[in-house]
Amino acid sequence: MNKEKQQVFERVRVEYDELREKIGKLKDFLKSEKIKQIDTTQAYLLRIQYETMTAYANILEKRLALYEEESKTTGFN
Repeated sequence: MNKEKQQVFERVRVEYDELREKIGKLKDFLKSEKIKQIDTTQAYLLRIQYETMTAYANILEKRLALYEEESKTTGFN
């Protein structure tokens, strides 16, 4: 893997890690009593946001797997 692809891989890794952290915090909020303190429309939108963020994280995870597979064939670590 060339240097440019390595940089992309690192950016995707950072984005994935940050997103997983945000997903965890949102999940905790959605399971807490605090969710009952906000407007039902806002709560609904937060649930959709959670689902969308999770789908996006899954895409990033697949991209990372592809980069890792490529690195095995090119010797990049």
